[in-house]
Amino acid sequence: MAQLNVSDAASVVLDEMGYLRIAMRNDLVNYSALARFIKPMVEEKMGWKEAGDDALIMAVRRYCISQKERRPPENFLKVLGNSKLVLRTGMAVLHFRRASDLYKRLVEIERNKVNWHHGDKMYILQRSEEIMVIASHKLLPTLKSVGHSTDIMAEYGDTALITIEWSSESVRTPGIVAFITSQLEAINVNLLGIFNTISKMSLLVDEADASKAYDKLSKTVEQCKQAAEYAK
Repeated sequence: MAQLNVSDAASVVLDEMGYLRIAMRNDLVNYSALARFIKPMVEEKMGWKEAGDDALIMAVRRYCISQKERRPPENFLKVLGNSKLVLRTGMAVLHFRRASDLYKRLVEIERNKVNWHHGDKMYILQRSEEIMVIASHKLLPTLKSVGHSTDIMAEYGDTALITIEWSSESVRTPGIVAFITSQLEAINVNLLGIFNTISKMSLLVDEADASKAYDKLSKTVEQCKQAAEYAK
């Protein structure tokens, strides 16, 4: 395998540092400081060959400029600007070990106990070894009765769901999910979970953070809508 030069190695390292892209695109990066910071990682990528300071600073500068020149897909702002937000509080989460017939029993609860027309909510997310249920808090006692207590791996009360309703274009628009989650990270809101279909994505947060997160995303949607209008 050909050995990477300074520029290529720096690009590989910086590609892995996605959290810096906003700073790069807004001229907030000190090229020399960043070059010093990544130098050991670059030299590792080069097989521990020494990376010259001047060459590395130039590589960092070129990379940062390339990030400024990148533009989101044309429909990025359109998809976000036309989306709608729905906030639902009073949710709870149960995380089960997958057990024989557990999914079947959960589906029976969803069929017989959940009144969607009255605002009840219940979502079942399953993997080969575990099942997570997100539901209205009033359903918690019923859900906990479907199996043995040892089948419950985790339980979270006082949670909320923020659901983003958007067009099916969202699943083919790179950067949408990363952008949404970065907005919440910027205000120090932790995500307990994310799940989506073609037309909706739901974000699970602590209820204490729900209002702050909803306000932030609402402003983001409005800003994207205005930016899409300006871009015409």
